[in-house]
Amino acid sequence: MLRRYIKQKLSDNQRVAVEKLVRRVWWLLDMLLFPYQLIVTIYVKRKCPVNTLSPMQTIEAIKEGTSVSRFGDGELNLLLHKRGIVFQEWDEELSNQLREILTMNTNSLTSENGGFMVGIPFIITTYRGYRYSVRFLLYWVKYNFYNLRNIQLLLRSRIYLDALFARSLNMRDRVKIYEAICDIWSGKHLVIIEGETVKFGVNKSILSNAKSIARIICPVKNAYSEYDEILEAAIKCDKDSLILIILGPTATILAYDLYKLGYRAVDFGQGNFSKDIKETGNILTELDYHQQIIARIGVTDNALLISNSRISNHNTRSLQNEAYSR
Repeated sequence: MLRRYIKQKLSDNQRVAVEKLVRRVWWLLDMLLFPYQLIVTIYVKRKCPVNTLSPMQTIEAIKEGTSVSRFGDGELNLLLHKRGIVFQEWDEELSNQLREILTMNTNSLTSENGGFMVGIPFIITTYRGYRYSVRFLLYWVKYNFYNLRNIQLLLRSRIYLDALFARSLNMRDRVKIYEAICDIWSGKHLVIIEGETVKFGVNKSILSNAKSIARIICPVKNAYSEYDEILEAAIKCDKDSLILIILGPTATILAYDLYKLGYRAVDFGQGNFSKDIKETGNILTELDYHQQIIARIGVTDNALLISNSRISNHNTRSLQNEAYSR
């Protein structure tokens, strides 16, 4: 009601000013409530005997062959609140599958292709041992205050991996963690299943030590609607490949299903790679990226046209550079 009134009665400049004022008021309220929310969540954490491995321990577990399904705040919201997130509409089947994975006791799951573990954000189980930005801490303390008890009721395992291991590069040991992440696919045949705009590793050297790279490109939004086709494309890959999935909540389910079928699959998520990390290997170009694509699932023709245009532009620039060098 208030939003409709503001939209109808106020000019654009007035509306922007009101929205800015509302954001400041909410920020002030968050700051005032922060000490109380922090104390309450610390108390609730102590009542639940669940531990989360550190980012480095998580990476080591993956290097040893563990497959991973991650639960971030987006997956937890789909499960707990039955509402969609920015890039995935709520779906009852999706929510039920997420609940099935989170409520398993995965600490005893092992097979010929390694074990399987669930990752949850470390900040759900502890506030200790990490450096936080103010914004990060405010967000998660507030999130824990409203959701932590309901999350704890779903946890059946005693030990979880850190779902934020690839976003921990703003910490003191970010270079060490970055190098450990690179070792995950060192010398391996790598299959990346990702959204069409992700382009993991492009213009970086993070994948330079992989033996080979293949990509399956999927929709950025509502990828779960194409789940059967994505799974069908994934199982055509060799089982000695490492499958890296960057596909939101769909990745959480896909990693577990691939594990059950005998694959090593890691729900990697979006990495927050620091800009001060030096690129030491071969840089993966846009042309390399397109040559690595082995399948496109649910990607529009417009995206294909854009991709072809970029390849053409790259080839043109290369020919111009060769002519100039001569």
